[in-house]
Amino acid sequence: MKILRPSSAEIKHLKVLLFGDSGSGKTYTAASAGSEDFPVAILETEANGMLSIQASNPHAFVVHATSIADVEDFIRDIKSPDGELRGKHGVQAVVIDSLTEIQRLVKEDIVGNSQASLQHWLLITERMRRLIRAIRDLDLHVVCTCLAATKYDSDQVKHVVPCFEGQKLHIEAPQYFSAVGYVYREQVEGDTKNYIVHRVMFNGPSTYMCKVVMPLKAVENTNVRGWIERCTSYDPTKAEKTEKTEVASDPIKKPTNRRRRSA
Repeated sequence: MKILRPSSAEIKHLKVLLFGDSGSGKTYTAASAGSEDFPVAILETEANGMLSIQASNPHAFVVHATSIADVEDFIRDIKSPDGELRGKHGVQAVVIDSLTEIQRLVKEDIVGNSQASLQHWLLITERMRRLIRAIRDLDLHVVCTCLAATKYDSDQVKHVVPCFEGQKLHIEAPQYFSAVGYVYREQVEGDTKNYIVHRVMFNGPSTYMCKVVMPLKAVENTNVRGWIERCTSYDPTKAEKTEKTEVASDPIKKPTNRRRRSA
């Protein structure tokens, strides 16, 4: 039995879930987890994601998956230190883009073109749990993406959550990650023209399913490699103590024009 004090615990590998609307910049952000000297392997389930990867990190190693068998082959290879991605290419981080599409591949594998029954959904959910757990347990930095969805509670209050079919995964999936961020676009005002920038909210209104890990801020720029460096070198004994936790405002409701901030 290994006993640790909280002050001595360290983040060896960062596990992040990024969710947002289509076009919000999820793939671009996730691909920034690596660089030429910090190789990243990306499991890409959507062909149009390649353009975002090229713009963010042209040095990434990309595996395109069209079936759940492709996904499982990728996980088996990346799990092994002697596999092609880690043994040959020295991959240190992995991106799964996206869990929403992977669930569709799981459903297709189990149900085919038939209508999914309750029993089918139990099998789909359990298989997704196993896949997400296997991804979480990789001894690498992990960034997963998925679409955002809206759910309404009994008081008809709208909640923004990761997009999964079924009743449970959108609640359960975040527990497998150390940080959960909502990705969105923001229009900011420059000196001569306006710009669209991408942001990631880790700590916002209670209606957004987010989770922050120190030393990440409530809202971050899209530099995952920087997040990894800050989190893995964070020393809680040297951190400034405060009773207040920064909470971002609703990115959908706040004003769209803002002065441009440094990236």
